[in-house]
Amino acid sequence: MRCFFMFGVVLNHVASTFAAALGNKATPAGRFLVSTHLILHFPRFGFMFITVLVLFLGYWGRPEKQNWPVFWKKRYIGSGISYLFWNGLFLAFLLLTSGSFSWNKWLTGWLEAISKGNQFYFYYIFLMFQLYLIFPLVLKLFELFKKHLNLLLALSSIGYLGQVLLSGRQP
Repeated sequence: MRCFFMFGVVLNHVASTFAAALGNKATPAGRFLVSTHLILHFPRFGFMFITVLVLFLGYWGRPEKQNWPVFWKKRYIGSGISYLFWNGLFLAFLLLTSGSFSWNKWLTGWLEAISKGNQFYFYYIFLMFQLYLIFPLVLKLFELFKKHLNLLLALSSIGYLGQVLLSGRQP
C-alpha cells in the first residue's frame, strides 16, 4: 500500500508541476490535466495514514521499544541530514539557474525552507518531524483512552470538522 500511495504522491507532484507550467488551462488537454490532478490528491492522505499506522503498530504496547531519546535520534538523524542537504542543494540550483545566487540569499532561503517545509515538496518530511516530536504523547493518549477509543474518534472528528468550518474549506 505504501508503494501504491508513494507512486500516487509522485504522480500528483508531477501533475502539479505540469499544471503550473501550462499557460492555457481552458484547452481540452488542460482541463483533462487539471481534472486528473484533482483526483490524485487522495494518495497524500493515504500515504500519511499508512506511515503513521506502521509507526504506531511498531510501538503500541511495546514498552521495551519506547526509549524516546533513541527513537528521536534515529528518526531526526536518519531523515534530518537528507532534509537539510537536499533543501540546500535544490535551493542553490534554483538560485544558480535564475542567475541570482548569493550566499546571503541562499542562507536566508535555506533557513526559511527548513523551518517551514514549504519548498521542493518536502512538506511531508517536515510534517513527519512534527509527528516524531509528539509521538510519545500520542501513544500515551491512546493508552489513557484505550477503553474509550470511540470517544477519542468522536473528539478527533469534531476537532477536524471545527477546523474545516473555521477555515471555510469543504470537508
